[in-house]
Amino acid sequence: MKALPGIDRIVALICILIGAGYLAASFTITQGSFGDPLGPRIFPQILGALLTLLSIVTLVQAPAAAGPATPGRALLAIAICGALVAGFILLMPLLGYPLTSFLLLAGFLVTLREPLLRAILTAAGLTLLFHVVFAMLLGTYFPETWLEGMVPWTR
Repeated sequence: MKALPGIDRIVALICILIGAGYLAASFTITQGSFGDPLGPRIFPQILGALLTLLSIVTLVQAPAAAGPATPGRALLAIAICGALVAGFILLMPLLGYPLTSFLLLAGFLVTLREPLLRAILTAAGLTLLFHVVFAMLLGTYFPETWLEGMVPWTR
């Protein structure tokens, strides 16, 4: 796929704004009183900080634009990714974290033109990795949804 001039910088700037906003919003999450030293806001803070940091790195490393950025397909991909994030936010209370994470990651990968089978396998592997790290190793609490209550291995 031929890169569009300047699109890396545009996407990096958009992601910096999203990451910084997400990070700022994560500080409004109440700590709770579960006795957990990390608390419920550590995961959103890590995600917001990583998105912001990696976007800054992309902005610095992106080659200078050879000409004006052409919107076309790249801006459509950005809009689709934004819709995927909105769908993730709306569907998470209904479908739960594992399924919505899988759908979000698979959607991102398909939007970025990964072959469908590779996108599905990568999304499944990353979702499993996130579940193992955050739910099993770090003991992060994810609320159970009606769908997860029906699947025994999610309990």
